[in-house]
Amino acid sequence: MKIAQLRYDERSRTWSLYAADRNERWFLYDNVRPAPDVGPLLAEIGEDPTGIFWG
Repeated sequence: MKIAQLRYDERSRTWSLYAADRNERWFLYDNVRPAPDVGPLLAEIGEDPTGIFWG
């Protein structure tokens, strides 16, 4: 089961968070901004305020 994906952009030196849709295709999760450190993105996954990662 696909939960989340973190992608690094070398140009901006930031990480972005992606979520999988019901067809297991990745889309940009835009409720949290890209960050230079994965900490805020991992926190967003753990807190899951929208219910998209853990239901």
